[in-house]
Amino acid sequence: MNGKFNTYLRESFESLLRTKNFILISAALFIFGAALGFFVYQLSPDNEFFSLILNELEKIGGGLGEKSAVENIVFLFIHNLEAILFSMASGVFLFFPVLFILINGATIGFFFGAANNPALFIAIIPHGIFEIPSFLIGTGVGIRLGFVIIMPKKGKTRIECLREVSSDAVKILILIIPMLLIAAAVEITISAELAKMLV
Repeated sequence: MNGKFNTYLRESFESLLRTKNFILISAALFIFGAALGFFVYQLSPDNEFFSLILNELEKIGGGLGEKSAVENIVFLFIHNLEAILFSMASGVFLFFPVLFILINGATIGFFFGAANNPALFIAIIPHGIFEIPSFLIGTGVGIRLGFVIIMPKKGKTRIECLREVSSDAVKILILIIPMLLIAAAVEITISAELAKMLV
């Protein structure tokens, strides 16, 4: 049993390595989006697009207070997992995962600009170290999927490339799931309390 688990874990990390360049692209897009969102806030604090997103996030956050900690953890886990699955699968249309990670980065940048409290960054760190890499990895898979559709590897058909990416996506997802579960638990128990202290 341990041998099979170790083999699968090794294969999952190998899949991650095959996707590393696309994860780096995802990270670069996220950073660019965050900088853009912060800059947009400086120019237009009442930007309707980002204000709408932040309002929706506040509604979600408000709803969390009406549930138990376990229910909140499950809710956040499922919400984030659905978002990552979308970013992966939407790679068939390359611009979707690119747009997805740009908007997420920009929303965070806009939020920090609107919060006007750098200390809130501390509240995001505990769950962010698990959640943000999960999103970057998932989006990286989506970008890789779109890339092989447009430009398959030399010596391989488009179908063969899609099968390879799909197989890697499943193995990578096994790594992402526990990261998301930890992120949700930490966000509800630790990050939420830190945010209350820092506001």
